[in-house]
Order: sequence, then structure tokens, then C-alpha cells
Amino acid sequence: MVGVGKKFKPHPNMKALYYTYLFIAAAPLLLLGAVVGALTGNWGVAAIIIVPALAPAVFAASWIPLYYDSVWYILSEEEVIVRKGVWWKREDVVPYSRITSVHTVQGPLSRLFGVGSVHVHTASFGAAAAAEASIDYVANFVELKDLILGIVKEKPLAGVAVGAPEAARRDVSLEILEELRRVREILEKLSSRLAQ
Repeated sequence: MVGVGKKFKPHPNMKALYYTYLFIAAAPLLLLGAVVGALTGNWGVAAIIIVPALAPAVFAASWIPLYYDSVWYILSEEEVIVRKGVWWKREDVVPYSRITSVHTVQGPLSRLFGVGSVHVHTASFGAAAAAEASIDYVANFVELKDLILGIVKEKPLAGVAVGAPEAARRDVSLEILEELRRVREILEKLSSRLAQ
């Protein structure tokens, strides 16, 4: 099980899953080229179909292990950190105090390989937006989601100092609620003016 402060990687089945995606994408064109060559005897035409499919497939097949080696995750004391990238390195750092939702994703092929992903969202990104951090292709994705949610529940709201009394947290919540009420009043006034 993954713990706080421990660096971890995707499950090795991530590579097998990516190779499967690659096969699904490349196989139809390679097969079509072979069929055209066999039926027509014109392997030059077949090469026109096969080579454009084969070159990216070979490139992708060599990229998959490099990408796997570049990916790592860590749940630190204060944030979720995701690092990945072969040529363009990317690091996502999401403080627990800003996390508003965490959900899991597992497609049919991921299920076949026994892996899934955990997507971490903050209020600034909204529910429909892409996750601010994705912990992809781990075997224990449900337990990982529960662990992150457990840590989030122990952390104070963003903007409230660690160790602040419960009253301070309530005050921030009341300020947010009051601001939302003012926004609603403004929208209702605007709506009534537009209706006239």
C-alpha cells in the first residue's frame, strides 16, 4: 500500500496497456497493407500503406518504456505531486487544502490489466475540467483515492492557518456563504432588469 512520503510509480502493466493501445491503432493499417499487397501483388502500393503506419508504431513502441520510467508520484505531508514526461517534463503539485474532489477512472482495457487512475480536482478547475493531477495506472487506485480523501479531511481549508481553531474555519465558511449570497442577489437583480 502507498503511504505518505513514499515515492511510487504506475504499475508495470501500464506498459502492456500502452502496447495494447498501440496494437489496436496500428494493426488495421498494417493488415490492410498486407492484404492489398497479397491481393494485387503490388507491394509498392502496400508499402505506401504499411510504412506510414509502421514508422510511428516503432517510434511509439520505443517511447513507451521511456515514458514509464519518467513517471512517479508522491503523497507528501502537504500535497500530491505528479511528475512525468520524456522530453517535456511536467510536475503537478496540488496542496491537500485545495482539493475538492477525488475520483477514480478505469476503462475496460485498464480493468483487463488490473489498473486504474485517480484524478484530483480543485475548485478552481471545476467538475467538468481536466484533473489538476492524475495518478495513472496504479493497481490500488481505490485505496489510493480513499487515502487522499482521508488526508484532505484532516487538512484545514485553504486560507485558514494550520492549527487554527474550529471557529476560524467556520468563520471562513460563513464568509464564503455570505459572498455567495451577495452574488445571488446581484444575479437576481440583473435577471429582473433583463426580464423587463
